[in-house]
Amino acid sequence: MACSTGARSLRFLLRTRARASGRAPGTLRTPEGSCLTTATADGRVAAGGCSGAAQEKWLLNANGQIVHEASGKCLDVSGWATGDGSAVVLWTCTGGANQAWSRQ
Repeated sequence: MACSTGARSLRFLLRTRARASGRAPGTLRTPEGSCLTTATADGRVAAGGCSGAAQEKWLLNANGQIVHEASGKCLDVSGWATGDGSAVVLWTCTGGANQAWSRQ
């Protein structure tokens, strides 16, 4: 998976297990093996150790949105930023390009 808003792409791997409904939550892992989590107080998404906790579970929608299972909010590049180090946060799903992630 990758999101590119004009600058360098953010890359990670979505790992899921099959579920009867077809939508299985999974973890988002960096190339180094860390899990994306919502454990930060300001709503930013951070990479850290993988514990299997609810804040590490994500769903990929058909439209490219990545939804945090526990909150129902989308993975969002804050403020439509394009620079390296831009914040990735949880935000209400809007369908904006800053919430569109693609398979590569």
